[in-house]
Amino acid sequence: MKKKLTIADITNPTRRDFWTNLHDKALKRTDLHEEYTTQRIGNFTKAKDRYAPNLRWVYAVTKELTWVELSISGIDRYDIFEAFEDQSSEIEKRLGSDLNWYGCTDTSYCLIKFDPPNVGGLDDLQNRDANQDKAIENMIKLEAALRPAISRAFSGAG
Repeated sequence: MKKKLTIADITNPTRRDFWTNLHDKALKRTDLHEEYTTQRIGNFTKAKDRYAPNLRWVYAVTKELTWVELSISGIDRYDIFEAFEDQSSEIEKRLGSDLNWYGCTDTSYCLIKFDPPNVGGLDDLQNRDANQDKAIENMIKLEAALRPAISRAFSGAG
């Protein structure tokens, strides 16, 4: 079985520090990422939804930007994505912002990405705390906007 990587496994110290700090702060505000996985280069961390195991709540970062997304995997990913996309107007209205909808063409997952402007990435050291706080707030907003659709798609999910 493949080992689940944690923040301690990230080889780049700047990224490891970024994720350690973000997760410590996030856990004080939401339980979405109590159990998470990452990868060694540290571009993202993701956590399974507690009610729908083929959904992943993802924080992602580059040198320039930080954003959040919901990743949908599994054999029924197309159907789930379409069900969410059919509700896109009401989801985006609840969120108060547009989302980027990336279908499942030629990939093993679909994405619903929330990337509002002015959330800097790893190189924005001066604003790192504020950017992390924005990313956490964006994750909380994304989850709240999507939760009714998730509940409909997965009976009893939340």
